[in-house]
Amino acid sequence: MKKITLLFIYLFLSGILSLQAQNISIVATGFTGPIGICKDDFGNLFVAETGTGNNDGKIILVDASGNKHVIVYGLPSHTDTTNHETSGPWRSYITPDSMLWVIVGSGPDTSAGSIMEFNLSAVTPGVDSLTITDTTKIYRVQAWALSHGYSDSDIFSAVWDSSGNIYASDAGANAVLKIDAAGNISTLDTFPAIPNTFTPFPPYIDYVPTKIISDNNGGFYLCNLTGFPFLPGLAEIVMLDNAGMMMTMYTGLTQAVDMEMDNHGNLYVLQFGLYDSSFFPVPNSASIIRISPTGTLDTIATGFGPSAGMVPDSSDGFYVTELFTGNLIHISHTTAGISTLINNVSALNAYPNPFSESFNVNYSLTETSVVTYTITDQIGNRVFFKNAGILNKGKNGFSFEMKSLNIVDLSSGIYFLTVTAGNSKQTISLLKK
Repeated sequence: MKKITLLFIYLFLSGILSLQAQNISIVATGFTGPIGICKDDFGNLFVAETGTGNNDGKIILVDASGNKHVIVYGLPSHTDTTNHETSGPWRSYITPDSMLWVIVGSGPDTSAGSIMEFNLSAVTPGVDSLTITDTTKIYRVQAWALSHGYSDSDIFSAVWDSSGNIYASDAGANAVLKIDAAGNISTLDTFPAIPNTFTPFPPYIDYVPTKIISDNNGGFYLCNLTGFPFLPGLAEIVMLDNAGMMMTMYTGLTQAVDMEMDNHGNLYVLQFGLYDSSFFPVPNSASIIRISPTGTLDTIATGFGPSAGMVPDSSDGFYVTELFTGNLIHISHTTAGISTLINNVSALNAYPNPFSESFNVNYSLTETSVVTYTITDQIGNRVFFKNAGILNKGKNGFSFEMKSLNIVDLSSGIYFLTVTAGNSKQTISLLKK
């Protein structure tokens, strides 16, 4: 599972929302490597648990009272002894006909790297459980990929069209694969490695596609991570049609692991979290980004995680898994709906980025505010601060020139620019050549 678990070693790019607008509570605890989460029509949550690497992956149902019930157990779970990374069930999906589909990541087991179907119609939570022997269908995607010229395979998510075809993101193969109703597998599209012009090594960065969802118009949205050295700002969201034609929709994201779309055309993107300069995960650094149909990016929740799976609730928030704490949390806020949650700072961008000696910054304010600018390095040391005073709502910006600011010692690397306006702020990453 090289690329999928390496997806959790990176730096992320996002704005930061004032925590006054959200409330985080724990729904259930004690999960072992929780990743994906889905919800059925009755409000039950299904959490994919990767396990300990001993073929003990599970799908666990969490009911409205927070009680946990094992629905499927004994799923493939494997730990790579060379890097101590564990793969197992990544995600699950519930269909209207009470079928449970499970995405299992890579591994040496013959059932690893597969998409499995289970029939839930006769399962009573807390009474019955299923095992891998109860699969009604299994598509061995990893075996197909490795026998068709791919050097790696790690199936991560899937989506179904109205004809029963499955479209699956393969983070190991850097591809989207199609499985038709008869079980035939083919390649819909592949994604080339990204040239690394930012750091001395490696020469290329893996694309690593992650979540694929329907775009409500017969096509698909796909987001991605980027592999080592996990540079911020390189991830994107693309649109695919069922013939494999691709169009880039949104760029400047970092290590996107999950997506959801609401009825208004807003996309919600989960970014796993922040890693320090030693690639150690920073607690409470995950975020959820909302992308409007016009392309405006706003951070609507942060201060949790690291997290790899989310699903919206029935009102204004999200259920989210936390990988390292083993918690299932609920994020809500005090406004009437998530689409009304407004960050005073929006559309923050810097150009050129990467930069050498100078760059320009543009952003918008939703209300007149006192604004400050802060630049920090990867471990939080402040290298620049400016109080810009009271600025009017609307479009604003400033120019950063090292010479005029008497900054002569800024080494090459990753930095973070934060624009703070009143009680809200937004952060983006900068790359110094």
